[in-house]
Amino acid sequence: MTQIHTFGENSWTTIPDFPSLFVSFSWLGRFVSGTLNWVGIRFGPNRDVILSFDLAKETYNEVLLPEPDGVNHMLGVLSNCLCVCFVSNETHWDFWLMKQYGVAESWTRLMMIPLNKTSDCLQFRPSFIQPLFMFENSSVLLRTYIRFFLYNLNNGRLDCLPGSYDFDHHIYHESLVSLKF
Repeated sequence: MTQIHTFGENSWTTIPDFPSLFVSFSWLGRFVSGTLNWVGIRFGPNRDVILSFDLAKETYNEVLLPEPDGVNHMLGVLSNCLCVCFVSNETHWDFWLMKQYGVAESWTRLMMIPLNKTSDCLQFRPSFIQPLFMFENSSVLLRTYIRFFLYNLNNGRLDCLPGSYDFDHHIYHESLVSLKF
């Protein structure tokens, strides 16, 4: 069961038909195109999906992840598009961008980062990498639990930013929407 509070009316709405998926990695939803989104793990032979909640319609939907599938899905938003990252074939991090929200055919591979590039910087392989922000100069800001990275889409250069961080970071967007699940 999900409850939504409407500030203007000071009322609560109950939405009973929550899909039976396990939300992975982060309880923080990613906001894009008027929806909150989480990666959902299905129990059984079906593919994992993105669980999407439309704030205006107060309905749930499932959005297919890109093919080929991988493990350790991490969801982000880059340039107002959903972005998913996962380990593919135990050789590289694979990043896909959904150019048109809700259209599975619009998934486009954004970049592939060899696992050894991140291992060289961190001295170990991180369990996830999350995309945070794409700059106009074609650099992408990424994070793990303890480090930030810049990846240059033009030349494939990965730069570890100095310092270490052990708390959750998010790109600020002015909103009254709570992204907590």
